[in-house]
Amino acid sequence: MDIIGPLPCVNQYKYILTIVDHYSKWPTAVAVKTTNSVNIVKKILKHIYKFGIPDMVLTDQGANFGSDLMKEVCESLGIKKVRTSPYHSQVDGLAERHNRTTVNMLAKSIHKDEEWPIALPSLCYVYNTRRNDTTKISSFELFFFWRATSLPIDLLFGLRDHINNNISRVRLIKMLRKVNENSKLSRDNQKKYYDKDF
Repeated sequence: MDIIGPLPCVNQYKYILTIVDHYSKWPTAVAVKTTNSVNIVKKILKHIYKFGIPDMVLTDQGANFGSDLMKEVCESLGIKKVRTSPYHSQVDGLAERHNRTTVNMLAKSIHKDEEWPIALPSLCYVYNTRRNDTTKISSFELFFFWRATSLPIDLLFGLRDHINNNISRVRLIKMLRKVNENSKLSRDNQKKYYDKDF
């Protein structure tokens, strides 16, 4: 979890709360008006009600993530809370990369600053339906077990490639195994790259 901003103020929105699932790489980006802990915890709970309770959350040293309220919510839901080291936010590289991608996508896709809160959901959709370099599968497929319709022509010709309710257990196991293999390869490559500098 991380916060982007402040951004140009639009209808009192100045920040983006980003939440990234480390397994599927599914990011969520939500426009927020303030970064006080009450507001941030409300947005996090809304996310939890939609996607479920995570085993663990990784945050930076921001006061909003370290508040008593945040600690209380994590304890009551059985969530292990981990914080990055001060001045070393690279530990949560996934969130940092997603933040850079979000800012770049916003810069390239909006024409006026007033549009950024409106653009967030569609940018998340684009991000979630593209093939992830690490897992070699889209986050959308990992979450919903079907490929998202991404072009109007797909809808026109009924080319929606989804798995019906009779999802094959074997197919799921193969897909998850492949994701684990690809993630491990990516981690190993990143480690080699990181270690060569030391």
